[in-house]
Amino acid sequence: MVDPFGAVKGRAVTALRISAAITLVLAGMTAITVDLGAALDLFFGGLVVILPQWWLAHQLGSRRWAAKPALLAVAKYSLTGAGFAVLFALKQEVSGLAVITGAAMAIGVTPVAYHVKTRRISG
Repeated sequence: MVDPFGAVKGRAVTALRISAAITLVLAGMTAITVDLGAALDLFFGGLVVILPQWWLAHQLGSRRWAAKPALLAVAKYSLTGAGFAVLFALKQEVSGLAVITGAAMAIGVTPVAYHVKTRRISG
């Protein structure tokens, strides 16, 4: 059976890979220019956003979530919230600015990468 969401899933996963790669590069540059702690915080902030989005991308079109898109969105945001809670609970010294920067960057890069990937395919 052909997955009607296959192309969308593929572009979403590619966009998330690009976002993760950019997060890793930015964290590396932060480690070189600032310090390792801030770089890790930036990386973990991006990861907290990227992992639930990756999970959501893989759930697209699944029979389990087909009739419950609102519940799928709630689950994704709950995973993100839990990720931030775990990060701030487990890490002793946290640079809030670095965490938020990593998260904001991941939130911003993913749709841009998806759009670019879609335009390359259609154009």
